[in-house]
Amino acid sequence: MTPYVSVILPTYNRGHVIQTAIQSVLNQSYKNFEILVVDDGSTDNTPEQITRVQDRRLQYIRQDLNQGAAAARNVGMKAAQGSYIAFLDSDDAWHPDKLRQQLEFLETAPSNVGGCVTAYRLVFPDKSVVRSIHKV
Repeated sequence: MTPYVSVILPTYNRGHVIQTAIQSVLNQSYKNFEILVVDDGSTDNTPEQITRVQDRRLQYIRQDLNQGAAAARNVGMKAAQGSYIAFLDSDDAWHPDKLRQQLEFLETAPSNVGGCVTAYRLVFPDKSVVRSIHKV
């Protein structure tokens, strides 16, 4: 059986970028996941942008008061149903193979391995790459 992954995506006033973050999860080559978007009291159009997404794997959790990203992550953790947890910030996007590659590593890693990180790229709005790190 393939592991179920809970993707926790805390957000606050990120209506202008939240669709990109969500779409990067929906575009994963690994498909057995849930997305828990925890809106930490946004006052912009974030709620409208999130509810426009029509996918059964997305769960929208709204907090009335802004309590910070850590509190939003904790709310997501309490609602998570997955065997694994993956965090995504609302102003980031994932490579389409991120979950597949991380799960391949974790499923074959020694039992004392509790997590992993992957490469990242820092990209300017004009799409130029500022920094790229490729370590696992």
